[in-house]
Amino acid sequence: RSRSHITNTIRQNAFSIMWNLCAYNDCYAILNTDVLRHTIMNLLRSRATLKNKFQGRQSQGADVKRIEVNSPDDRLMQRVMTVINKNIGNTELSVEMIASMVGISRVHLHRKLREITNQSARVFIRNVRLQQSATLLAEKRQSIAEIAEIVGFSSTSHFSTAFKELYGLTPSEYMERENSARDNTAGANTIQHEDTNSTGL
Repeated sequence: RSRSHITNTIRQNAFSIMWNLCAYNDCYAILNTDVLRHTIMNLLRSRATLKNKFQGRQSQGADVKRIEVNSPDDRLMQRVMTVINKNIGNTELSVEMIASMVGISRVHLHRKLREITNQSARVFIRNVRLQQSATLLAEKRQSIAEIAEIVGFSSTSHFSTAFKELYGLTPSEYMERENSARDNTAGANTIQHEDTNSTGL
């Protein structure tokens, strides 16, 4: 650009700034040349920064929404877990069924589950069932036989054996332990509440 064009641009910006200062009753800034010069330079820098920002010349980190990108393994495991959770009560749920619903081969599913979880597909499915059963046992709303059926075990004895292998406790022992822990927590909260009330008195 020519020097005359740059000079005219500066004059236009300066005139605009002075007009705005007067409009906002800051006429002292116009009468005092030092204040005026300082104010004009600050506003020009501010405008240049803002212009550069939205032209992509500066980082817009705070203004750009971060895009969450899941890895292929994450997406695969999400699909696998969706299928298992939807069919957890199906005693016939198999690796072949999951692979078909997910859209990959049985061999590929076996290999990926081994890579990601360090478990075979069969063990992984079984452990998901057992983890769900542990949540239900802790809630103590159904019997052990009902829970076994809910999570897809056709035999209560098979369920109990598998559960003990994973958790080191039988389902009844696990239920009792969780119930006792819940009672102890409730009792401690009651005592604390009573102590607080006593202190308040």
